[in-house]
Amino acid sequence: MAAAVKGTAMERNPVNKMKSILKVAGGLLALVLLGPLLVGLAMKGISADIPAPGRLVDVGGHKLHMHCSGKSSGLPPVLIEAGLGVSSSYYHWLQVGLERTTRVCTYDRAGLGWSEESGRPRELGDVVAQLHTLLDATGFERPFVFAGHSVGALIAREYVARYPEEVAGLAFLDGSHPDQTRVMGLEKFDIKTEAEKGLRMYRFLVRSGLSRLYDPMLAPVKSAFPAEIFAQLRYTNDGPYFGAALAEYEGLVPYSNRPRPNDDFGDRPTVVIQAGTLDQAALADSVDAAKIAAGWPKLQKDTAALSTRARYVVVDHATHTSLVHDEAFANETVGLIREVLSEIRPRAR
Repeated sequence: MAAAVKGTAMERNPVNKMKSILKVAGGLLALVLLGPLLVGLAMKGISADIPAPGRLVDVGGHKLHMHCSGKSSGLPPVLIEAGLGVSSSYYHWLQVGLERTTRVCTYDRAGLGWSEESGRPRELGDVVAQLHTLLDATGFERPFVFAGHSVGALIAREYVARYPEEVAGLAFLDGSHPDQTRVMGLEKFDIKTEAEKGLRMYRFLVRSGLSRLYDPMLAPVKSAFPAEIFAQLRYTNDGPYFGAALAEYEGLVPYSNRPRPNDDFGDRPTVVIQAGTLDQAALADSVDAAKIAAGWPKLQKDTAALSTRARYVVVDHATHTSLVHDEAFANETVGLIREVLSEIRPRAR
């Protein structure tokens, strides 16, 4: 009876009725939001560790992960240098394609993939020095063909400048250029701040487990990789990844505004591969897409001009990322790198 009286009183008071409705709605909303969060955390909690496909090598206070496959065939080995904040697994199709021809290695820079955090700034010289130590420690054969994707092209340039006798050929895969900030009108674009905004939200998704339900960074490429490779990518987008990625923005991106007028690749066989499609959806609203579209080919051709034996090739319909993660486009890229290898005299075995 008391319950009936209480109910009648509430019905006569519209304010109390609204409060009751809001409480119910709030509870339902909490369940809607909390449910996926709890599921995500549970999925994250039961996910197994994925072992590194390669080996961890001490480079002085921390270890870097290096993954090699294929056999030496008298041709130089190929080293693949990743783009900004990207792990070695992303270059699966390049490695699979090239290992049929020669020895090929990918590696993870400090804090990325399975590599340990270095605690040091990601200055270009430091990155190159760590790579050189890694190659020494693993007995990596030299001279080799250096294949650099995106910001990996800047690392390749610096490596050639420091250790010219160690590089037999070059492949630039839609590579960054030391003068791209000026040429593409990006002087006022704060890439670090933009990166921090994006990574802040992504960090929340990963740490809360919600990325296990939907991962905005990896979902677009899920169908591009075998299941075990996609699992590796998801596994390595955790732990120290976010700090390492931001450190690379701070340390490496400034070199896209520091022209190197003395770069000279001599007569090294070189291929400069440009993605034929500009992914405008990936561009920030504050940048001028027309300037990007006009400036990028000029920069690629400028890189090609640094070698007397260079080819400049546009892969139609490929974007900056699909050039290496899409199997079909990656196979085209592999074929062009093989052409560089074919121009280098085989070593005596």
